[in-house]
Parts: sequence; C-alpha cells; structure tokens
Amino acid sequence: MSDGAPIVNVQLNPLVVTRQPSNEVLGTVAGIMGLAANTRFVDGINMFTIYYYQPINPDPCAAKLLSDMAIVGNGVSYNVTSGSNIDYRRFTPPSRLIKFSLADVFVTNASAFVGTDGNSEADTDMDGIADSQEAVIGSNPLKADSDGNGVADLVEFAANGTPCGQKNASGKCVRGGSTVDYRNGLCSSVPNNSVGGATVFSSSDPNGLNDCEKWVLNDQAGINNPDSNST
Repeated sequence: MSDGAPIVNVQLNPLVVTRQPSNEVLGTVAGIMGLAANTRFVDGINMFTIYYYQPINPDPCAAKLLSDMAIVGNGVSYNVTSGSNIDYRRFTPPSRLIKFSLADVFVTNASAFVGTDGNSEADTDMDGIADSQEAVIGSNPLKADSDGNGVADLVEFAANGTPCGQKNASGKCVRGGSTVDYRNGLCSSVPNNSVGGATVFSSSDPNGLNDCEKWVLNDQAGINNPDSNST
C-alpha cells in the first residue's frame, strides 16, 4: 500500500523531484515473482497493491505504477481514498492444491527400554519401566497398570515412589483395600470406564498419558494439550 510513487531525491531552489524509474520497480517485482520457479519450496506468489490517496491531491503516476506492479505480480490492485475502510477481501489469494511428500519416518520399539548403562532391555508391557526393574519394584512386567486403578505403573512410581498402593507377601503389586482409588478421588471428574475389572480413564490427546495421569503428575495444563510445556 502506498500514497505516492517512490521518490529517490528532492532538490530545492528550484524544486526538482526525482522519482524512482518505474522499470526499476517493476523489475524488482519480476525478480520476486521469479522465486516461484523454485517449486520445491514455493507454490505460488501473488502481489496485491493499494493506492491510498487524498482526493484533492491524486498522483496518477503512483496509481499506474501500483496497478502495473499488481499485473506483474499476478495480483489485484485498487484505489481507496484516505479515511475510507480498506477491503482486504479483494485480495483473497486463489485456492491452491499443495502437494505434500513424506520426508522422514521415525520407527520406535515400544517394547524395548534403554537403561542408564546404555544397554537395551525388554519392556514387555510397554509402560516405560524395564522388565528387570519391574521385578525389583514389584510391578507386573506383563501389565502396564499392575493394580488396575487406571494409572500406569511408571506414573505412580514417579509420583508416589511405588507403582502400587498394596503388595502381597512376595512384594508383588496386587489390587486391594490400599490400592489408590483415583476413580473416586483425585480423578473423579475424569471420564472413565471399567474394563475387565480395571479402571480406564479417558485421554484428551495422544501423548501417551491419560487425563487422570496428568492430574497425578500435576500437569492439568496438559489436558487437551499434548505439549503443555511448549518444548
């Protein structure tokens, strides 16, 4: 948008105004349009222009130059008097069908776990705790939620220092009176179902944690937001 043709020099006594040659301006526009040749990154370019002027002091050179710029720029130009609203709806770019191509594929093995020593260990239930570590803390290596209260062993272990609220004489997680009841406690507001006697909480996004687990980890901002810390 411009209110006059570009001026490169003004001389006083006598007054001489030197405008930038139109061919230079249009050449610059043509150079910009040439970027469209890089079809790998550019789908198309459109240049839209507005001549914004005082009715008592029009500049025909500016009006023509801006119109020519839009022509070279495969766009639209229109004039509007100062104080009037500008209708940007005139400049809606044409719809384009953009082709996307697959650039990268990431493959992960959810049933494997890399220990602190750098060695790969089995994680049969894919809960983020290696089978060997589950044997130590008492959780079931075949069940991601050993006590079936809707919160995965890893989350309970991180939040409470133990993957379950109750263990048997062998030190293994079991479901019983000391099992943390998130369904009727901390996560009573989270939609849930009972599947095979185990609680299953809803998940508002696909980041691997259900909404109750986010409450347990004090990450309420992560509900409906797979990246709550914006990293």
